[in-house]
Amino acid sequence: MREEVLGLFCGDGVDVRRLKETKDAKPRPTASRRAVEELVLISELEGAGAMAERAKEVQERYPLNEANGKFDPWSAAERAHLNGLYERDWAALRGDARLKVLEP
Repeated sequence: MREEVLGLFCGDGVDVRRLKETKDAKPRPTASRRAVEELVLISELEGAGAMAERAKEVQERYPLNEANGKFDPWSAAERAHLNGLYERDWAALRGDARLKVLEP
């Protein structure tokens, strides 16, 4: 599926099988809610440099698990609003005759 989608974007002149994924394409671990709270506190008290230096240590101390919770930047109301915008935008894209939306 990946090659098919890339082929549609790149066109016939590109052999998408020769394209390589960058290291950034690999998923990054998500910090726990507790780790993010700690990192924000460090940033406010000691500055962004200290936060960056201690990020790995803090994430190891507060791993993503049930006790430390998952970080979620949105409230329930914000999430509902954003989901509504997302659905509205997709409906507009699907309804645009100039576009062909590839559905999974």
